[in-house]
Amino acid sequence: MAYSTITDLQKYIETARLIELCTDLVVDAEEEPITIESAEVTGPVNEAIESADAEIDSYLLARWTGLRDISPVPPIVNLISCSISLRHLYDRRQKSPPALNEEVGRWREWMEKVNKGELVLPTDSAGATEAEVYARWLTDAETETDSDLPTTDQRNFTPSKLKNITGV
Repeated sequence: MAYSTITDLQKYIETARLIELCTDLVVDAEEEPITIESAEVTGPVNEAIESADAEIDSYLLARWTGLRDISPVPPIVNLISCSISLRHLYDRRQKSPPALNEEVGRWREWMEKVNKGELVLPTDSAGATEAEVYARWLTDAETETDSDLPTTDQRNFTPSKLKNITGV
């Protein structure tokens, strides 16, 4: 499942501009007009989303192996996918707007910090805690048996298991 859709992108860019970024806009008067549903638009948009999502995966899947299975997509991941996808689409035709370049740069820095464990994905829009939304955490814990660690799937840490281990 993709982290964003063409409908999500339309929240951040006018439909006419999105069509312009995806096509050459050379339309014969006898041809049907190009719309957001046209293959000339959906093809490049889907490619941009796939590229953006692959980049997001390269940062976040190391920490949240089940991220691709979470439904609905966490809002922040959706926003990052939209931003990077739009940058890819702008780069097809022209130079990206400086504000978009800065935004994508900030998101890449944020994802790098998440990857290093310096930040966590925030709560979802319904207010569920991070632990409820992301039930599995990937850690760099050894898989060898340790008397202080749970004996089943030592890499599957939940908040209660972490509390029991750390005593906090």
